Amino acid sequence: MDNRHIFEKVRFVFSKENWNLLLFLIKKVEKWYKILIWRVGIESPFKITIGNHEISVSKKEEFYYLIGYLRLIKSGLNIRNFGNESISFEFMGKTLTLEFNGISKREVVGLIQKFSGVQNWYAKLNVVNKVVVDIGANIGDTAIFFFLHGAKSVIALEPIPKFYELARRNLSNNCSNAKIVLLNRAAGKPGRTKIETDAPTISTALSENIINGYDIIVHNLDELVREYDVRMVF
Repeated sequence: MDNRHIFEKVRFVFSKENWNLLLFLIKKVEKWYKILIWRVGIESPFKITIGNHEISVSKKEEFYYLIGYLRLIKSGLNIRNFGNESISFEFMGKTLTLEFNGISKREVVGLIQKFSGVQNWYAKLNVVNKVVVDIGANIGDTAIFFFLHGAKSVIALEPIPKFYELARRNLSNNCSNAKIVLLNRAAGKPGRTKIETDAPTISTALSENIINGYDIIVHNLDELVREYDVRMVF
């Protein structure tokens, strides 16, 4: 067993956050012990029901999704529906529905952590009455978050076409009257570049070695400031 694996086991045992989650499981989830058994290394497939949501775990990706989902529930986020193509939840007195077709549920759980307080550094940014440049809009979640927190306007860049289309629909469905400019463009050295539309990550999608791919415009921050008259930028 390598040292990193040992450290992870020790960190898990002594983590206050994990103990708090375990106490929550014991109170709220009938077969909580199955989660603990998997986490300590005995990876036996299981199914577990949380509210009216059944989750099957037979591989690591599904287990990490389950843990992320549990943290969202523990935070108090009211998830009304979590299907295979969209998720609906309550935030600041508003029902938000985000489409994510083509993205794993584990990734989606990560994206909406900002709405639950599990990931809290976004909420620490003071965006009230300010213009926000959102580099990497993904499915539109950050642009919506900034707008609902009082941003004067948001300029959101998303280079990957499938994410851009999801962001476009999510912005239209959740805050159609918001001052959000969504651009199918990238941030970096000004010019144009090729993007691999089926790449698994943004870093490989924007590789310099791509010959046949989707052609996109690349902006740097100075260009965005001039073009959109940005006076206060994060």
